[in-house]
Amino acid sequence: MRTAVSALALYDADATKNDHDANIRKAIRLTSQIAMIVAAYDRIRKGKPVVEADRSISHAANFLLQLNGTNLPQRPSELWISLSSCMRIMS
Repeated sequence: MRTAVSALALYDADATKNDHDANIRKAIRLTSQIAMIVAAYDRIRKGKPVVEADRSISHAANFLLQLNGTNLPQRPSELWISLSSCMRIMS
């Protein structure tokens, strides 16, 4: 994962810029891209297809969508199961 995140710099339009606004833009992009890398890696290692992002939902909901392949659970118990699976991946 570290290598994938490092490789993102090759495609960053602000890679050579270090002003405050450029750093904010890079941080926002990295926050999104790292979640996508984690979700895609987990699905690939489980032999499942990678799920495209849905621009109409939040960052957190997109992470769960891309990780689980389904929309955000409606019941709190289902949400907890999704979040627990996320924590297992990251540990």
